[in-house]
Amino acid sequence: MKILLTGILTPMVWGMVDRLSREGHQVSLLGRGISPAPPQMKAVLHDIRPSHPDALQVLESGRFNAIIFFYAYQCEDDLAFGSVQGSMLDVLFQFSHTASSSGVEKFILITDLRVFSSGQTGDEEETPIPDTQTGILIKAAEDCLRFTASEKMERLLVRVPSLYAPGTEDSFFSRALKCSQNDLTFQLSGPPETPCDFLHVDDLSLFLTLALGKRISGITHLYYGEDFTYGEAVSRIQEYLPSLKVSYAENPILRPRLRSQDTKAGVNWIPRHRWISELEDIFTRTGLKKEKRNFFVWVRTYLRRLFGKSIPWIELILFAVITESLLRMTNTNAMFRFVDYWLFYVILMGTLHGAPFGTTAGVIACIGYAVSWREDGRDLYLLLYNMDNWLPLLMYLLSGGLFGYLHDRTLETMTAIRIEKEQRDEEAEFIETMLKRVDADRNSLQEQVVRYRDSYGRIYAITQELDTLQPEQVFLSTLGVLEDVMQNKSVALYSCSSSSSFARMVVHSRALINLPKSIDLEKMPHLREAINRGEMFVNKHLIPGYPTFCTPIMQNDHPIAIIALWEVPFEQQTLYHQNLLNVVSGLVQSAMIRALYYFDTNQDIYLSDTHIMSAKAFRSTLTVYSKMRRQRASSYLLLSISSTTENLSIQELDQRIGRAIRSTDIAGQLENGSIYVMLPQATVDNFPQIEKRFLSAGLECTITSLELVNV
Repeated sequence: MKILLTGILTPMVWGMVDRLSREGHQVSLLGRGISPAPPQMKAVLHDIRPSHPDALQVLESGRFNAIIFFYAYQCEDDLAFGSVQGSMLDVLFQFSHTASSSGVEKFILITDLRVFSSGQTGDEEETPIPDTQTGILIKAAEDCLRFTASEKMERLLVRVPSLYAPGTEDSFFSRALKCSQNDLTFQLSGPPETPCDFLHVDDLSLFLTLALGKRISGITHLYYGEDFTYGEAVSRIQEYLPSLKVSYAENPILRPRLRSQDTKAGVNWIPRHRWISELEDIFTRTGLKKEKRNFFVWVRTYLRRLFGKSIPWIELILFAVITESLLRMTNTNAMFRFVDYWLFYVILMGTLHGAPFGTTAGVIACIGYAVSWREDGRDLYLLLYNMDNWLPLLMYLLSGGLFGYLHDRTLETMTAIRIEKEQRDEEAEFIETMLKRVDADRNSLQEQVVRYRDSYGRIYAITQELDTLQPEQVFLSTLGVLEDVMQNKSVALYSCSSSSSFARMVVHSRALINLPKSIDLEKMPHLREAINRGEMFVNKHLIPGYPTFCTPIMQNDHPIAIIALWEVPFEQQTLYHQNLLNVVSGLVQSAMIRALYYFDTNQDIYLSDTHIMSAKAFRSTLTVYSKMRRQRASSYLLLSISSTTENLSIQELDQRIGRAIRSTDIAGQLENGSIYVMLPQATVDNFPQIEKRFLSAGLECTITSLELVNV
């Protein structure tokens, strides 16, 4: 299925793309601010705003089966999208209109619980009465979807709590992390007892995948369902971000929780992600690991924020002052006069900050030594003149350079080890991701074996749908089966007769509006040759006017019906889909032959020695065609027949009707003795020509509605 994601998109949406792609859908995105695409992500990105004039052209030319429109999915009133949501109402209105006229089957709108006011319960059946500016905008978006979409397009409104995904910066937890990193206050829009809930983007995409397959419409509430409050959520987050400062709004009004009656039961959906157990992964992948509760680390971090890169110079000067003070304090004590404090100072600076600072500390130590030399009453030239006095100075400079070199070498080694560790972690994460995908693919394949479209379970379901003895019902069931199995909405079924080159349409997909009521096989030689041989026709040469796929239904080596797929996407023009169509047509052929054999051998179907159906059989046929008309898969005209000549036998009347009708038309007699003829694919506009045919056969006809027949 081709799916378009648009609206107010953030990088969080890539988590949904991953799930939808793995489920076999073709995903396209239309929005700004979400590029570039993550590696190995299979999706088409249109990096333009939804309000751009080219956006509607993308929608019209894309032939999408479903559109998912994101309007609101963060339940914090931080006004991050306030102006965007207002302008997005016009975009939503245009998209819903264009989608309806472009053949889109399903339109899904994503909103959140802010549409409800504080006094409401949050049920799906409850009419929202918003009491905030954001809630009014969300309610307007929901009304826009309800009032603009047509009956041809299914509509699904999904309300969610706050969405999140690890590794993205546009969720509740990411804002908390950013505030902690920048020493800001994390502001919440309610008091500590405000209810809150969080839903993983992957769980939302899983539900949408199931909803697309089940064709769910209406209003649905999704949530994890744990009764947490702001205060409890913050206490959990502060276990990983202990320096996080929080500010609560002084608002005593509490908004409701989302509630649902049958969301999980309708599609067997169960959320797989619990935010509490994923906090460490969220903060790690978003850019920060769990903070250590260490006082010295906290002091060092605070000083670094306060002084920045000037800390090493401050330490260099501070420890020099301390060293000089120690020398002066212990100068009178004979025990400490033999302790060289300047040497300790040089070693400490070189070890802490590297060779440049170690050498600088050595120079400061030499200056301090010279000052002490001068204060002892000795001349400075003696310090330089006597080479024996150089030893302390050389030790200071050599120690600063040596220990600084050791520090730099150790730092380079640790950096190399850290880089290697990060590479190993990335490799391990990649392998873990691949293993998870392999496991997901294995589960998906296992599910396919049990109940997917081309599995034995699906074949059994097709057989059950075709298990009928009514030929018209076989046609109608075949239409639904082909649209579901082939994922195609351009299916048409025709009936054939060996006495005519025309194939008459019986039933068709509602998307095929301007298709001819019949096709002349004489004008399609390539198609006719394949049909007569009982083989599938594939329009490999793209011949204009020919269907893409066409396969016959045979009986005694003669075609009795034709299945045509007029428009098939390029990616489905494969041998796999051809074989799949052959399998389905084989099942249809068995059901059709069985139904025709029943009609030919059952004496209760037709009146004796005529082709006029009995009342019970005719009413059954009328019911099937009425169902076709309600589904916009076919049309028919019902005529009441009377003879211009009195005292005609039923056999003579049958002969006259046979001269006036086509091979696909059906005649029947109801309980009151009246004769009716049903003309498939005929309309009131065709009645003048039909009346002439009946008059030439000596019969009069009038249009009759099905309601009059049921009286």
